[in-house]
Amino acid sequence: GNAQVVTRLDRATNANATSHRWPQFLPDGKHFLFLVPDFSGPSGGKGALYAGSIDSDKYEKVADSDTNVAYVDPGYLVYVRSRELVAQRFDASARKTLSSPFAIALDVQLMLSVFRGEFAASQNGTILIGTSEVPFQTQLTWFDRSGKALGDVGEAAVQANPTLSPDGKSVAFDSLDASTHKIDVYVHDLQRKTRMRVTFSSSENTDPVWQRDGKAIYFRSFDSGAHVDRVDLSSMETHAVATTTDNHDLNSTSMDASGRSGLAVFKNNNDGGWQIKKFSTSTGELTDFGPRGSQVGIISPDGKWAAYTLVNAGSSEVFVTAFPSGEGKWQVSRGGGSEPRWRADGKELFFLGPHNEVTAAPVDTDGGFRSGSPVVLFTVPIREALSSTDLMNYDVSGDGQRFLVNTPVNAAKAPPLKIILNWAAELKQ
Repeated sequence: GNAQVVTRLDRATNANATSHRWPQFLPDGKHFLFLVPDFSGPSGGKGALYAGSIDSDKYEKVADSDTNVAYVDPGYLVYVRSRELVAQRFDASARKTLSSPFAIALDVQLMLSVFRGEFAASQNGTILIGTSEVPFQTQLTWFDRSGKALGDVGEAAVQANPTLSPDGKSVAFDSLDASTHKIDVYVHDLQRKTRMRVTFSSSENTDPVWQRDGKAIYFRSFDSGAHVDRVDLSSMETHAVATTTDNHDLNSTSMDASGRSGLAVFKNNNDGGWQIKKFSTSTGELTDFGPRGSQVGIISPDGKWAAYTLVNAGSSEVFVTAFPSGEGKWQVSRGGGSEPRWRADGKELFFLGPHNEVTAAPVDTDGGFRSGSPVVLFTVPIREALSSTDLMNYDVSGDGQRFLVNTPVNAAKAPPLKIILNWAAELKQ
């Protein structure tokens, strides 16, 4: 059947609301619980659980929370507060809490970028929890075209969106500070092997993109709304370049050679739709560039083309269009593709296949755009995206011979899962 909307954002109820997430049905099969997270600060604090119904678009607050929730018979809510797994007596018929929350487990793994606690609860109360203090760490690692690992860059961290500087001497990325739960943009000097933080606001700062001369970085910043900001790397002066309205999201992905315009992914938080927008660095004006469902627009080195991912009916392919006009549409991938990257001379286009295959397609732009048959180079391990801001998992050196990949840390180093049994029965004693 057709999907239908059962909740709508109401900023009169919560001015910082940008999404509804982690729905959980109650026993009657009609009512459900969901989280309205607070992304206005790095650690939330103003999020809440609400109860809704498939028969109405109205909903009511149940409890303060910054994570997902599970309902457990005979009447408990289970969710996370400050890495503590808590339970709270709950009347599912009235959708009302009957007690204060009480702790049942400590050190629960959190995905703070999406406000999700890593736990699962069965109806009879058996609970499985992850306990890693800093989950989902990755390591930036160089690979050659055959897939041979050549060495690591920096230390393992919860990081995403690596992008090499135009001269290939540095890499920018966003990373979570586990002590502050703050996401910022950093630059790692590949020669000196030093790391420098370049964003310092209280906002969530992600998705760095280099200015073509390497003197500045554009990035996505989110506080009460999303905007693309620019930081000058010599002075650290930062200012907003383009801003969205109504709490929609805007993720920077590429800049043109002149620095007068760039591409960003616009996420409509009313319907969840994605679309590439072109933005002006002088006026901040946003204009449609790609079709609905387009993501991750990357402008070619000569500034005449843009590669992008188009998601349709759950599958994605890589296309190229003219820049800045957006005219024409040439398909490059076959059988699935995402995350396009250009070689520095524009004669090869790389992308990830549907099973994380690093793939190369020859490109000829003399008199128009033509691409040859894609060739799989190697397959890399990729960490699943933790957030809608996790757009890119790799970058490629200017000569197309080396790939810097954000690889997951060996799962063997992760702490074991924990099982909790009979906690509800113990509370009755």
